[in-house]
Amino acid sequence: MDKFGNETDKTVSAKFGASTTGTHKLISRIAAGRSGGCPVLVLGILPGNITPD
Repeated sequence: MDKFGNETDKTVSAKFGASTTGTHKLISRIAAGRSGGCPVLVLGILPGNITPD
């Protein structure tokens, strides 16, 4: 929905842009101090730890 409550065909990801999901990218950004000065909590879930319900 847009800010007026009207339905749109845009996805949420289109609104916020790309995310950093790869661990290698995330670690390099944190190491470079690109977290904006905010504390960062990183959790990694390996594919083998996910089970379908």
